[in-house]
Amino acid sequence: MRQRILATIVAALATAPAAADIQFSLGSGGLKAKHTELDINFKIGGRIQLDYNNVQTDIDNNDTTAVNDIFIRRARIAFAGNVQNWGFKAQYNIAEAGAKGGTVEDLFIEYTGFGKPARITFGKQKEGFGLEELESSKDITLLERGPLTDQFAPGRNYGLQIDGDFDWGRYQFGVFENDSTGVNPKKSLDRPSFTGRIVYTPIKSKTAVVHIGAAYSNRANDVQLTGFELGTSVDAFHAQGEYIHRSSEDAVSGDTDNQEGYYVQAGYILTGEHRPYKYGAFKRVKPTGEYGAWEVALRYDSGYGDFGNLGLVEGGRGELVTGGVNWYANNNVKLGLNVGWAQEQDSDNQGLETRFRTQFVW
Repeated sequence: MRQRILATIVAALATAPAAADIQFSLGSGGLKAKHTELDINFKIGGRIQLDYNNVQTDIDNNDTTAVNDIFIRRARIAFAGNVQNWGFKAQYNIAEAGAKGGTVEDLFIEYTGFGKPARITFGKQKEGFGLEELESSKDITLLERGPLTDQFAPGRNYGLQIDGDFDWGRYQFGVFENDSTGVNPKKSLDRPSFTGRIVYTPIKSKTAVVHIGAAYSNRANDVQLTGFELGTSVDAFHAQGEYIHRSSEDAVSGDTDNQEGYYVQAGYILTGEHRPYKYGAFKRVKPTGEYGAWEVALRYDSGYGDFGNLGLVEGGRGELVTGGVNWYANNNVKLGLNVGWAQEQDSDNQGLETRFRTQFVW
C-alpha cells in the first residue's frame, strides 16, 4: 500500500508544472506568486491598525471622558489574483476573539480584457464617489476620514461597475444595491443606486499632479448626492478638498431637505518625499531615507457630517479642526498622532480627541 501511495505521489510530481515556472516573492507588498507562461498571479496581503483613543466632551457644560481605550481599529487579510483576463479580490475584516464575526470588505470578480480603457467589476466594491473615501484607510494622511466623508460617501456595496484610465484622467460608472431604511433594513435592487465619477488630471508626472473630480449618485428614497474634488501633490507638499451636497425629498410632504459640507486638507513631508497618486486617488508616502519619512498635516471640516468620533452629533452641523504628525518607518510601518477639536453648530457642545495609531501593512 505504501509503495502504491509513493508511486502516485511521484507520478503527480512528474506531471506537474516545473517549480521553476512559478515565481514567489515576499516583500513590502505581501506574498506574491506568479506563473508567467500561464499568466496567473496571486497575492496575499493585509493590514493591522492598533489605536489608542481618548475623547473628552463638553456636553451641556458637563465635562466627560467619553473614550479612553486601546483597541484594534482594523485587522484585515486580503487575497487577490488573476488568471489571464479574469481577476478577483476577497478582503475580510477579522473580528477580535469573542466577537460575533468579521465583515466582508471587498468581494468581487473583474474582467480586464479591454485593457486600461475599461474594467468591469461585479461584486462588493467601493462606489465611485468621494476622493477621501476612495483612498484606502492605509493611505489616508490623517488617521480617520473626516465627518463629511463618513456621513455622505456611499462606500462599499454590491453591484456592477465599469471604470477606466486614460492619459487625461479616469471614469467610474456603476449600479448598486439601494440604501434601505426601516426597522429591519435589507439592501436590494428594487430601486438601485446609480453612481458615476469623472476625474481630470491636467498635470500628472512623477513629482506633480493636479486632480479635478466630480461625482453624482442617484439613490433610493429620492436621495441625490453631488460631489466635487480638488487635489494636488507637488514635491513634498500635498493638499485636497471636497464639497458634497445631499438632497432628499419627503415622501409625505414633498419637501426637499438639503445638506452640504466641505473640508480642506494640506500636508507637508519634512523629509522631502512625494505623496504618490494612482487610479484617481492619493496613496501613502513611501520613505526613501534610512530613518523613514516625517509628515505634518492639517484639516478643517465644516457643515453637515458625522461627528460621532468626538462624542458629538451624528448627522448634524459642526466644524472640526484636526492636526497630525506621521512617521513612516518604512513601506510597511506607520506611526501617527492626531489631535482634533470639534464644536456643534448653534450650541456650546465640544469634543477633543487624541488618537495614536500603529499601522502595519503587507
